[in-house]
Amino acid sequence: MLEIHVKAKQGKAPVIQRVAGELHDLAFSQSAPWVVVHDARCERIDFSGHKFAPLAVGSASFIECDFSRARFLHSSLGDLGASHPQALYRDCQFDRADMRHMPHIGNARFERCTFRETRIEGWRADRAEFIDCVFSGALHDCRFTGRPWEDEGATGRERNEFHGNDFCQADLSAVQFAYGVDIDAQLLPQGDNYVRLSRPRERIDRVRALISRWPDDRDREYALAGLKMVDSPGDLEQDWLFLDRRLFLGGRIPDVDKQVLEMLEHALD
Repeated sequence: MLEIHVKAKQGKAPVIQRVAGELHDLAFSQSAPWVVVHDARCERIDFSGHKFAPLAVGSASFIECDFSRARFLHSSLGDLGASHPQALYRDCQFDRADMRHMPHIGNARFERCTFRETRIEGWRADRAEFIDCVFSGALHDCRFTGRPWEDEGATGRERNEFHGNDFCQADLSAVQFAYGVDIDAQLLPQGDNYVRLSRPRERIDRVRALISRWPDDRDREYALAGLKMVDSPGDLEQDWLFLDRRLFLGGRIPDVDKQVLEMLEHALD
């Protein structure tokens, strides 16, 4: 059974709308802010414009469903427990939805879904899979991973499938692809804001060694701290890093930030 932890306020538990069974070709009628979808198959359901506070999804599939302009507050689109199958979203629309307040996406698989002009911020998609999805608009402070790097047993798989996704029209601000995401298998934005770096472990080791010999204590310690932005375990599992240059702009010592980025870019020259 899907576990739902409810905090009662002044002795009153919140009203929960539960959705189960087979639903198809209808507009969703919401009767409570908190919606739980479990043991359900939803086909061509119109969820557009609804406010979920929150939406909790267990064993469920959504086929050709419309979540456009929906708001998701503290929601999870797939249960994290090992006892439930992965939630599936196939050919669904999340266009212009507000998905900023749902940091843990959950154990969910998105196939050919669209996130056009969707408000996405703070995602930690460590157990989510994305295949042939389309993103546009601003994505800020997000992480997509090539494997379920934390508590792998909760998903029953060793790798997250992540390929064919189109980010060309997206602004990827502080977005990290980590733990083995194949950068070459995605369509990524071009321009001066972004840089690709091969062999990240070798680059970072070389740059760290050079910075460690700097004579100025302040600049050296500041530069080494800045280098940690690309020195996480997830970064070091990558064959390629895709970086937002803006991470290295606007710091306390802009000249040092710029120098660290240039050193990373040319470490293997």
